[in-house]
Amino acid sequence: MEYKGFALGNDTALSVEREGLRIGSRFLDYADFVLLRPVNHRVIIGMLTGELVEISMLGFSFDGFWEELTESFGKRSLEALFVEEEQQMLCEGEYTMSEETGRGKIALYPDSVCILPQSSHAVRIPLCFADSIDLEGYLITISLSSGASYTVGRMGYDTRPFAERAMFFAGKTKEQRAR
Repeated sequence: MEYKGFALGNDTALSVEREGLRIGSRFLDYADFVLLRPVNHRVIIGMLTGELVEISMLGFSFDGFWEELTESFGKRSLEALFVEEEQQMLCEGEYTMSEETGRGKIALYPDSVCILPQSSHAVRIPLCFADSIDLEGYLITISLSSGASYTVGRMGYDTRPFAERAMFFAGKTKEQRAR
């Protein structure tokens, strides 16, 4: 869909595409994005070069633009992580990985959990290496045999079903790999 807004010093057409964002005649590839942030009905895009691209004046189209942009960016991130399986669940939630904490999309696949933040730090957690998946309150901790640990959660009513399905798929994946 095409949107109208203000970016790069001009009133311009904006188009969310499969591999990036077109702003007038300029194309921004998702591979060059470092972060996406909504700030007071503006979208801030941090680029690898250090450039900050600000998009404003979207009016009533802001929510649709933001949703389409983050969905397209997430799909492209999943392609970069080589996710080909059928998605089992997709939730909006909180995550903690390494030294980063935030909100983003949390996706469950038959062999992995993917954390899709609004940054370039998407991660695929292979369930075959999960030593444990623990649900405590509204937080799910996935501990890997490597010693790494990821926490996802605060997904509302989806937290418990997500944890139960992740435990089921982890068991199933380990069973298949043991054959």
